Amino acid sequence: MKKIKIIAIVGKSGAGKDFWLHRVCEDDDEVHEIISCTTRPARWTEVDGKNYHFLTENQFMSEQFLESCMFKGWRYGTRYKDIAEDKVNIGVFNLTGVEQLLKNPKVDLTMIYLYAENKVRLIRQLQRDSSDIEEIFRRYQADEIDFTKLRIDKIKEQIPVHIVLNNTDNQSDDDEFITQDLNEIIEEVKSK
Repeated sequence: MKKIKIIAIVGKSGAGKDFWLHRVCEDDDEVHEIISCTTRPARWTEVDGKNYHFLTENQFMSEQFLESCMFKGWRYGTRYKDIAEDKVNIGVFNLTGVEQLLKNPKVDLTMIYLYAENKVRLIRQLQRDSSDIEEIFRRYQADEIDFTKLRIDKIKEQIPVHIVLNNTDNQSDDDEFITQDLNEIIEEVKSK
């Protein structure tokens, strides 16, 4: 059985996951960007089919998912039909999604942990949207609970985990190095 190649980009809020997901997928025909599904309403900056597939509860429940979870009353997940079996699939996942993918015998999984210091993450989030400070703080607290060393170490025991540092508040300073790191990881997964 040929396995589905998936690279899961994970990281704390504001680490740059979506930015780098779009960047690595834009010029590589052998890479497929995974667009997840959710039942939550779109934010004013989000576009259906680009940021998420926005589904009703009934639509979501009628689909087949590789992984799914509930967060703050909304469902999130990755549908089988949003995967390209002949390409390397890359998407943003939370650690619960990664843990579910680990249990799927059809998946060949690699994880990229995009890391940035708290100060850098906060600056990015405030520049992106400073209107909901409470939500930014809530995410920081949730990240401290979710991203424990023990949890990451358990995942490392099962699959390749690459840590990529995205630790500057001036993105252009690190672009060349991060692009090189990510492209090397993608090429390694392609060659499997």
